[in-house]
Amino acid sequence: MIRSSLFRFCIGLVLGLAGALLLGELFSRFFPPADLQPFLGDVSKLTGIYRPDPAIAVAYRSVDDFRADYRDRLKELEIPGLPRRTWLWFGSSFVQAPGMLGDLAQSDKPDVRMFYLRRNAWLPVRVAQLRVLLEDGMRPERVIFVLVPMDVLSLARKPLDMVVVNSRGAITYRWRPPPLPLGPIVNHSHLALLGWLRSGGGSGNPSYQPNRITEDLPASLRTDLTSIFRALGQLSTLHHVPITVVLLPNREQIFGGAGYNLQDFERSRCEMEGIDCFDTREEFAREWNKMSLFVSDWHFSERGNRLILDGLYSHWQRDSAQKNPR
Repeated sequence: MIRSSLFRFCIGLVLGLAGALLLGELFSRFFPPADLQPFLGDVSKLTGIYRPDPAIAVAYRSVDDFRADYRDRLKELEIPGLPRRTWLWFGSSFVQAPGMLGDLAQSDKPDVRMFYLRRNAWLPVRVAQLRVLLEDGMRPERVIFVLVPMDVLSLARKPLDMVVVNSRGAITYRWRPPPLPLGPIVNHSHLALLGWLRSGGGSGNPSYQPNRITEDLPASLRTDLTSIFRALGQLSTLHHVPITVVLLPNREQIFGGAGYNLQDFERSRCEMEGIDCFDTREEFAREWNKMSLFVSDWHFSERGNRLILDGLYSHWQRDSAQKNPR
């Protein structure tokens, strides 16, 4: 009697678990969670306006797609009376947010149109945006690419070789293969894949520590940054447009709590590709009241942005003097 009850219990347990797993599998296939969608490739419901690119993983499918995505912002270039001279800026909120570098530069140079897209984008997409604007005929007097350490964090976690632009134009990702015998299961089960992703399988460098971004550069990150700076150098040469990469430190670096391995590498890549580079670390190092450089959310204050811009103008003046000695 006891054996019969135990047997029925085991059968019920197995059937219950199998039923739960079946329901989970069906749900993950027909109603995939948001964190699963980017890893489903062509099966994903995500759509976009991109195509694969052999150098930086993504490019825009067409100028029309790009223009439709930024219709309102691009219309501002057609407003009568705007300055003909244009400086084209790329960067995160440190450039584009109200009161940041873009606004301050505009107040400094009213005879120059400071143009930026007012939307933060993944670093390779910024390069794709520059490419499509130049191919569409835009000829800015300068291009300024502003980089903060956080800009490369996503590349450290998901290297470019994990990126897949699916047939619907969306940016999706490969997952890191699990060890045997989990590989075949994850390959054929959305539920198993979801579990693998939520345990860290969606990261190309699972042991990577984000707080080490300025000092710990995985080999994949070095490779990807090399590809990005090479693409920038090629665009500068092909379209005869000067590009300046501006390297900003984060607050840990400014307060002396982190090194500058990241900026050292980025600067070396600029030199290799013939790109002008302005590393702002010395401007911040000379400032004694470092708290005055920030606002409450750790964006730069007007004083901090003033240091960056004044240093950038001086950098260009020194560069011009070296190229055109009297």
